[in-house]
Amino acid sequence: MKRLLYAGLLLAAISCKKDKDEDVVTTTPTREQLVGTYLQTAELTDGVNTWTTAEYEPCEMDDTYSFNADGTFVQTDAGSTCTGGGGSFTGDWTINGSTLSINGFGATVLRFDGRTLVVRSTENINGTNTVTDITFTKQ
Repeated sequence: MKRLLYAGLLLAAISCKKDKDEDVVTTTPTREQLVGTYLQTAELTDGVNTWTTAEYEPCEMDDTYSFNADGTFVQTDAGSTCTGGGGSFTGDWTINGSTLSINGFGATVLRFDGRTLVVRSTENINGTNTVTDITFTKQ
């Protein structure tokens, strides 16, 4: 009986290794860590879910966002193509500490774990601050 218990513990110990894609959770990812293609998977504005078809067209909800190693950024109208306004948006991106900037517009990295990126932007609209948290998942 003890042998079974030890065998079980040994098996559990050697099978609990870290996944290859799993990184340490950080608020200050490096450029190298962020490079990749992402899909937006959530959005909260002042704590309210705004990642809905009431706020966005379904064709916008499957767009991809690519952070390239050369510092270029591409938003691609992937999946369902939007009529009239579809296509790609390009620009430049940088990361400086916990500030991720796209074309000079900055957002604060709240969490990055190698797969999930959560950023926060604060915008003043008519004297009222609006806080938006956006979650992206690496593809």
